Amino acid sequence: MPFVKNYLYKIIFLLTLIFFFVSCGAINDLKKPAGNYKKPTIPIVQGKTESQNPIDLYKKARQIFIKENYRNAATLFTEFVKNYPNDTLVDNAAYWLGECYYSTGDYNKAILIFKDLVRKYPKSEKTPDATLKTGYSYYSLYELNRAHHYLKLVITKYPFSPAAQSARSKIGDFE
Repeated sequence: MPFVKNYLYKIIFLLTLIFFFVSCGAINDLKKPAGNYKKPTIPIVQGKTESQNPIDLYKKARQIFIKENYRNAATLFTEFVKNYPNDTLVDNAAYWLGECYYSTGDYNKAILIFKDLVRKYPKSEKTPDATLKTGYSYYSLYELNRAHHYLKLVITKYPFSPAAQSARSKIGDFE
C-alpha cells in the first residue's frame, strides 16, 4: 500500500507541475527556440554523384556527416539506400540517414526512417540503436508514452546491448 500512496503523490506532483507550466505559458516557451532560429530542413535530393562505387559513396557520406553537413550527408545516404538496396552497408546507410534528420531536429522524419530500418532489417546490428533513437525522437517531441514504449522495447529485446544501457539511463529521466 505504501507503494501506491507514493506513486499517487508522484502523479499529483507531476500534474501540479504540468498545470503550473501550462497556466503560465512556459510549455509553449520550451517548444520554441530562442531568437530568430529557423529549424533546418533536409530536402531529399535524388540524383547521381560522381562516384558509383557503393563503398566510396558510403564513406563520403559518413565523412560529410562527421563534419556536421547533415543536408549533403542525407542526400548521399538517400542515394545509397535507393541505388544499393542489397548492399551489406544499406542498413548502416539507412541508420545514418535517420541520424541526419535526428541531428537537425526533424524528429518525425527520423522516426519514419528508424522504424523503416527496423522493419526491413530486423537482424541488423543497427536495429537496437534505431529503436533507441525512435524512443529519443518521441521524447524530443514530448510524446512520452511512445518514448517510454520504445525505450522499454530496447531493454527487453536487446538487454545486453549498449543501446539498452542508454535506454535505461533515459528512462531514469522519466522517474
